[in-house]
Amino acid sequence: MDVVTRSLLNEFSEANDLKNKSEAVRFEYFSNFCAVSQHFSDTFDVSQCSTGDFQGIDGIAVIVNGAFLDSPDTIAELVEANGYLFTTFIFVQAKTSSSFDLGEMSKFSDAVVGFFEDDSHFTGGADVKPFVELKNAVYEQSAKFKRGNPSVYMYYVTTGNWGEPAPMVANIRTTKKRLKALNILSEISYECIDAAHVQNWYRQTQNTRNVQINFERSVALPNIPKVEQAYLGALPASEFLKLLDDGSGGLVRSIFYENIRDYQRGSSVNEKIAATLTDGHGSEFVLRNNGVTVVAGALSRTGDSFTIKDYQIVNDCQTSNVIFDNKESLGTSTFIPVKIVVTNDEDVRSAVIISSNSQNRITDEQLWALEDFQKKLEAYFQAFSEDERLFYERRSRQYDSLSNVEKARIVTPNDLVRAYASMFLNEPHIAGRYYKELIGHISDGSMFGKDHREMPYYTAAFAAYRLAWLFRNRSFDTKFKIFRFHVLLALKVMTVGKESAPPNSGRIEKLCSPINAVLHSYESSEQKFSTAFTIVQKAVDDGGHAFLRDTARLQSFRDRVIENADLIYQASSAAAPVVLV
Repeated sequence: MDVVTRSLLNEFSEANDLKNKSEAVRFEYFSNFCAVSQHFSDTFDVSQCSTGDFQGIDGIAVIVNGAFLDSPDTIAELVEANGYLFTTFIFVQAKTSSSFDLGEMSKFSDAVVGFFEDDSHFTGGADVKPFVELKNAVYEQSAKFKRGNPSVYMYYVTTGNWGEPAPMVANIRTTKKRLKALNILSEISYECIDAAHVQNWYRQTQNTRNVQINFERSVALPNIPKVEQAYLGALPASEFLKLLDDGSGGLVRSIFYENIRDYQRGSSVNEKIAATLTDGHGSEFVLRNNGVTVVAGALSRTGDSFTIKDYQIVNDCQTSNVIFDNKESLGTSTFIPVKIVVTNDEDVRSAVIISSNSQNRITDEQLWALEDFQKKLEAYFQAFSEDERLFYERRSRQYDSLSNVEKARIVTPNDLVRAYASMFLNEPHIAGRYYKELIGHISDGSMFGKDHREMPYYTAAFAAYRLAWLFRNRSFDTKFKIFRFHVLLALKVMTVGKESAPPNSGRIEKLCSPINAVLHSYESSEQKFSTAFTIVQKAVDDGGHAFLRDTARLQSFRDRVIENADLIYQASSAAAPVVLV
């Protein structure tokens, strides 16, 4: 491995707390992160992509309607919310070798084809089975593929140089033909990624983008409070493309993470936009389009030359992608209506994002980001000492450019809602499935109340962080991941009992303190979680169940976990040991 790739790998490993993993495993995580980040712009747990190198596949991710899927049950919610499914499957093979191996490549190709063709030989792999379940759940809803069949992106990553050797190019061509012949996929992409390419990928996820454009037809808007600069005008398509290009001829997808909806290739609306660009009416584009809004952290101007720094395109992801897809058809008479807003005020930034996306469905999570209690949580999580600190990501990917933030300690609203509901609302059987149901607790005041104490939210988040750390670094059986929310509840009950307290009371903090004391100690938390696994195992055995998602959904299973955990708590309170048999 070259010195640059190793340096970036070490930086990634440090940021994601993977120091105890072997170099080969860390490179798999690194490659999975870089590949998935090309398609998914929000924060995600890279460990959820790992397959444990099962039959030549090191990583899989399933993106549906712009959401990173971790449960098949989420698909029904997406269908209900959007009325369609737009799916992307991502497969990664990662090798630290300095050359591309045709045998490894063929193994990878066969595994991906087999995944779609006949997944029966994947059922024996505990790490890959969840992805098979996701795939099957997607295709059970194939009637909702109104915008085309799923897309597939395959990446074979090494630390060598890709010279396009003929046998491997032939393998790529054959693999794509095999996948196309299944008639269940639309776009099929297979790329070999070498050291220089993966280095560039990783830098894209870490670096602030600076782009210089010529914005001759622009006017400065009047002074606006908390806005440093603002401009409105018509930008030549050739200049607009500079905002989209990653420097290697590819699209920078990360600049769209503030958009409500990801790109929907093949939609009727996008086809009409493309037709305007390709049928000789490009000069009318500036009249037909509502305009693109760019929010930047800084801007320097010399005449008509604008250098834009730390920017996001916060609306019209669809238009931007269509323009990029049809860049060869753009003429000198094609202009894009563009508004540039320069501000570092988060309230203004959020307001611009929401208003710019007023035609789309605004998610509850995005609205939460504007609330005072969310801001209090953000500050509270960071108020602890370094080893106990977490970073609540109130605004999507707000910590990406901060090199001193350990990525494993970032807590998303999705993570927090599930962990809190599991530990303090006794709903682990819902946390893994009915995320939409959990959101209802916000409106009824069970979560994120203005007068709530911050500590239980921190406790739940740190418990989830510590459990994830133990899964990564202590080789706990991954079969317990299906019951990770039950494990969180078991930890809480076995430590402080079944007692609950109002979330706005001092009593809730007294319940959290002993839990935090356990979690802040590596040794104590490992011991407690090991016991929690035993509690879950006994609940599975007592009910005659198996380690399946169906078991995790049962309220009766949740009740057995609580009873078994409370036995441990009662025994510890009485200073008498209890052995679960």
